[in-house]
Amino acid sequence: MNCPVAKIFRLKGMRSLFNLVWNNLVKRKFHTVVTLVMVAVATSVLFSSVQVVTGLSKGLKVGMDRLGADILLLPKEISTNVEQTLFTGVPMNIYMPAKVLAEARQVKGIKQASPQLFSQTLDESCCSLGQAYRLVGFEEETDFVLRSWLDQHLQRPLANDELIIGGNIDSFLGDTATILGKTFTVAGRLQPNGSSIDNTIFLPIDEARALAAESPYLKQLWLEYKNPQELISAVLIKVENPQDVLKVSEHLNKIPDVNVVLASKVLQGTKQQLQLITWLILGFSGILWVVSLAALLARYITLIMERKTEVGIFRALGASKTDIFKMVVLEALVTSLAGGVLGLIAGSVLYWQAKDFLAANTTLPFLGSGLGSSLIFSLECLAVALLVGIAASAYPAYKCAALDPARAIVQGELE
Repeated sequence: MNCPVAKIFRLKGMRSLFNLVWNNLVKRKFHTVVTLVMVAVATSVLFSSVQVVTGLSKGLKVGMDRLGADILLLPKEISTNVEQTLFTGVPMNIYMPAKVLAEARQVKGIKQASPQLFSQTLDESCCSLGQAYRLVGFEEETDFVLRSWLDQHLQRPLANDELIIGGNIDSFLGDTATILGKTFTVAGRLQPNGSSIDNTIFLPIDEARALAAESPYLKQLWLEYKNPQELISAVLIKVENPQDVLKVSEHLNKIPDVNVVLASKVLQGTKQQLQLITWLILGFSGILWVVSLAALLARYITLIMERKTEVGIFRALGASKTDIFKMVVLEALVTSLAGGVLGLIAGSVLYWQAKDFLAANTTLPFLGSGLGSSLIFSLECLAVALLVGIAASAYPAYKCAALDPARAIVQGELE
């Protein structure tokens, strides 16, 4: 053993111990890299999986809360696309006669009923938005989806040349947008909530009807549906007593060519999908951590067999059992910390990829975590990585420290 190593133990300082640990890690590059990769993979899967599950859960809850309706009336033709209507901003040009609203308001037990008309922007030169978005015309006098936002932020009626944009829509230059040749002023932006509202543009229903009538994309629809002034796309309903939802829905089902959607049933169905995804993701993450812990334990035990001579010499030079224990555990902590940091970087990339995939291929609502909560969870993931490192190295470190110096040197040379 060279003299610098002996001096390190004689000094018995933390700085000297860190220097020794660093030298050991650099000397055993393969072992260090393999340990880093194992911890990094487990940490990245933990971070990304929990963030995805949290985003889905939060998006479902906030999205349904923002929807605010107990019952929705939609055209009969979209009975299989309810989730796409509620949780995505994909343009949907669906219509039913406006008289449906009057018939619904006659049903006993309904507290509020508000109509909406769906249209869409175009991703062409007539629009300055860059891509197609869903336009939703709403009736401000009866609306209860945007009411709290209007009362709190705008504090006045929305003008015909103004609109409100969802949280995922890019800001417009000068707070204006050109839609089908008409310029609108952006009156405000809604906070993201994981539902279709995030990718929707809201404007007064009469203005939405006028734009729909002039839209070249929708021109063929009016041959079938006739005048958009006599059409609506959805009716949002609040009942007076939540316990009467089923009773009210039975009466609404008597209205011809209408699909009656209970928000509670949509919520239940989406929750079941989310629960399955949650079990799969977290189950895989848990199995990966158990495997990583076992693999790390095996690696540190193997490392003891390889370092018997080295440990024996350290002890002969004056290192105590505590020094040896600290050295092994500190090596594990350093590799776990470095692997955890790398895992968080990889996990962040994986999280954003998963988020984009879910947005493009599913109708599940998603609401990402804020910077503060993400940082807190990152620290928690690092803590888990460090705890796993300690758990995997504690027993091997104890066995390593308990080796008899002379026997360790002899056995190490023989092996």
